[in-house]
Amino acid sequence: MGCANCGNTGKCPVCSGTGKVSCHACRGRGVMHTSHDPRGDMGPKECGVCHGARTLKCSQCKGLGWCSACDGRGSVR
Repeated sequence: MGCANCGNTGKCPVCSGTGKVSCHACRGRGVMHTSHDPRGDMGPKECGVCHGARTLKCSQCKGLGWCSACDGRGSVR
């Protein structure tokens, strides 16, 4: 029987099998723009969530890239 979660691909439907998603805090830019820094600095700062990497490990598949419902098989038993 086909897996409705991944559409029979075996790939994680959230990250499309990459194991990574764009950082939600910086929207995949790797930097945050601060306007009210206590030190008076107004420029872009490295994102404190992804540390400039722009991506995070997918929380759905835990970075593995495969569908958790069918364990990457594309079908369920």
